[in-house]
Amino acid sequence: MLGIGLPTLIAEIASFLIFLFLLARLPFALPLIRRTLAERQSRIREMLEAASKDRLEADALRAALDEERQKSREESQRLLEEARKAAAAQSQEIVQQAREQSERLIQSARQEIQSEKEAALRDISSQVAELAMAASEKLLRRKLDEADQHRLLEELLKERGAPK
Repeated sequence: MLGIGLPTLIAEIASFLIFLFLLARLPFALPLIRRTLAERQSRIREMLEAASKDRLEADALRAALDEERQKSREESQRLLEEARKAAAAQSQEIVQQAREQSERLIQSARQEIQSEKEAALRDISSQVAELAMAASEKLLRRKLDEADQHRLLEELLKERGAPK
C-alpha cells in the first residue's frame, strides 16, 4: 500500500536500533556528537549575536546618515538664505549707486543749464549793449540841438540817480 514492504521496514528498524546500540556503547561517539552539536549551536548563537550587532550598527549608521542629511539640508537652507540676503543687499547697493549717479547727473545738468543760462544772458546783455551803442551812435551822428542835449543829460542823470 505505501510501497514499503514489511521485510524492508523490519530491516530499517533493526539497523536503526543497532546504530543506537553502537552509538551508546562507543565511548567516544556520543560525546563527539554532543560536542559537535554544542559547537554548532555555539557558532549559530555567535552568528545570531553578530547579526544582531551588525543590525544595531547599521541602525546607528542609518541614524547618523539621517542626521548628517538633515544637517546638510539645514546648511544648504542657511547658505541659500545668506545668498538671498547678499543678493538683496547688493541689489540695494546697486540701486543706491544708481540713485547717487542720477543725482550727480541731474546736478551736473542743472549746473550746465545754469552756466548756459548765464552765458545766454551775457550774450543777450552784450547784444543789448551793442544795440544801445549803435542807437547812441545814430543819435550822436545826428546833430542835437541845445534843448535835446539838456533833456538827454537830465534823463541820464535821473537814470543814474545823480543830483541835478
